Amino acid sequence: VLDTVQEQALGCLRNVSVSPQFEQDIVQAGAVPFLVQHLRSVNRNCQEHAAVALRNLSVSPGNREIMVNEGCLPPVIAALSSSESKLQEQGCIVLRNLALEPQNEARIVEAGALAPLIALLRSPYERLQEHSAVALRNLSVNDENEVLIADNGAIPPLISLLRSPDKRIQVQALGVLRNLSVQPENKSRIVQDGGLPGLVNLLRSAEPAVLEDALATLRNVTVDPEADMHLFQDGAVGPLIELLGRNDTPDVQKGALGCVRNLSANMRSKQHILREGGLHALTALLRSSDEEVVENTSVVFRNLSVNAEHDDQVVWDGGLGPLVDLLASRNDTVLEHVAGTLRNLSCAAGNRPRIADGEGIRLLVALLSKSREKNRGALLCNSSQSLFRCTCRGQNCCRGRPCTAHLFDGWLPTCTN
Repeated sequence: VLDTVQEQALGCLRNVSVSPQFEQDIVQAGAVPFLVQHLRSVNRNCQEHAAVALRNLSVSPGNREIMVNEGCLPPVIAALSSSESKLQEQGCIVLRNLALEPQNEARIVEAGALAPLIALLRSPYERLQEHSAVALRNLSVNDENEVLIADNGAIPPLISLLRSPDKRIQVQALGVLRNLSVQPENKSRIVQDGGLPGLVNLLRSAEPAVLEDALATLRNVTVDPEADMHLFQDGAVGPLIELLGRNDTPDVQKGALGCVRNLSANMRSKQHILREGGLHALTALLRSSDEEVVENTSVVFRNLSVNAEHDDQVVWDGGLGPLVDLLASRNDTVLEHVAGTLRNLSCAAGNRPRIADGEGIRLLVALLSKSREKNRGALLCNSSQSLFRCTCRGQNCCRGRPCTAHLFDGWLPTCTN
């Protein structure tokens, strides 16, 4: 009789807890210890009623810390290993809700939730895959948890879920990997565990949110030089270059540009960027109205121009004009990278007249004065070297333009420094 009464009482709490106006009242009335006790019950119906009630109560932000303080974590985590998939699902949902509170993140991990949550990523039931991935995603916004989740073996099953036929599972697994990829030790793990093919495959998604997370993860892992070789083999460069043209989705465009920026620092990557027609897209971005885009694009050009064999292609594909125009930029970071690029391009004698054409000489001289005033040594060095090469023997200073005056105005004070 007692079991029947308790089961009915738990059923009432389950039903009432669905209503948001009663969620906090139930907790304040002291129901959590009662529900926790029956989550351990041998009566399956009592267990299920208690689990669903706790799930409903965990929706309210005001209840989450109280529930943890009143001992709900051990039985909820134990429910993840139940032979009943319904009970496992309720346990996952409670944890995903509780993990939304920053003060609960470490406590959930310390209570031993990671191993059973990661095990459920391999469950044959898609709902369990999804809910466990969401719980891990919420926990992985914590720096310490990012390392612990990877240490507990989450990366391989998360990578497998990137190819799930269920788009919701893909999104959640990708979100966890994006968070984990922030940590230096996790970058190489994602590469070594075979994460790049799945990430590259998602670059063909039609969903901007999926593209943003995939690009952010790739941008993080491409800081690791080992990732470059795998990206070539997995065909990432072509889709990245294509995404540079996504003016309709600026965040996607910036994410692709961040990946290309990282790749352009590697000798092997540069050829692939050029081979995939990257210069045309990058040249267009030099004229962007977004300062962040122009900064990152100027870094790519500087990296490409380090190799003399790329200089002609940069010039003939139209990159030189926008670069010279950017000498008038008010952004010091852009100026530094553009000046470095022009210094590299001016090593080729054939490029010097093209740099000097139009406003090139005047802008370089103006840059000398600006860099001297701001005590910017690298900028001063790059602009003076470019100017020296472009005015060598006077052939570019005597092109029918009265440039001598402004040349000396800018250069002589610099020489006296």
